[in-house]
Amino acid sequence: ACAGLPSGWADQDIGSPALVGSASYTNGLWTVIGGGADIWNGSDQFNFCSNSLTGDGMIIARVTSQSGSDAFAQTGVMIRNDNTAGSPEAAVLITPGSGVTFRYRVASGGSTAQSITAAITTPVWVRLGRATNNFTAAYSTDGISWTNLGSPQTISMGSTVFAGLAVTAHNNALINTGQVANVLIVPGPQVGIPTNLINPCTAQK
Repeated sequence: ACAGLPSGWADQDIGSPALVGSASYTNGLWTVIGGGADIWNGSDQFNFCSNSLTGDGMIIARVTSQSGSDAFAQTGVMIRNDNTAGSPEAAVLITPGSGVTFRYRVASGGSTAQSITAAITTPVWVRLGRATNNFTAAYSTDGISWTNLGSPQTISMGSTVFAGLAVTAHNNALINTGQVANVLIVPGPQVGIPTNLINPCTAQK
């Protein structure tokens, strides 16, 4: 365990949700609380706990549970160009009612597209990778065997981006609490999935 968020990580609400979100880290478990209406099209309302990533890399996490009462509440991993609402972004998100989705916005303030695999529930591993401006998504029920989500997407982003955990309630009057474990940002070329996920307090950058 380490006190508060691991070094380099910061938490903020994106797009001014009505209910304030937060994030904490204790004994390997992340608790990210987010309000907001959605992460969709040119609008964003969610909580984002993130670190910087320069160049290629991936973010991996295991979403253990979420308590949002809306069927389309979302918890998962995201890489985005910046922390302004409507930024180009890619995310792998799990919902209580509609499975796991690879969601992406190619242009700032533009429309959102997604690829959905239904009937997937928590706990689930999610993975998002970046190779230059090529983004790939996958999910796993055991952290070993991975299934691709949709097809790779080209999204233009700067060299240094933000990678982290995204949580929205999909209802601006509600809160969604996502619990996430085994969070790991892996910088550099994507050469495979690490099997030994190490302490994020000392190895996130």
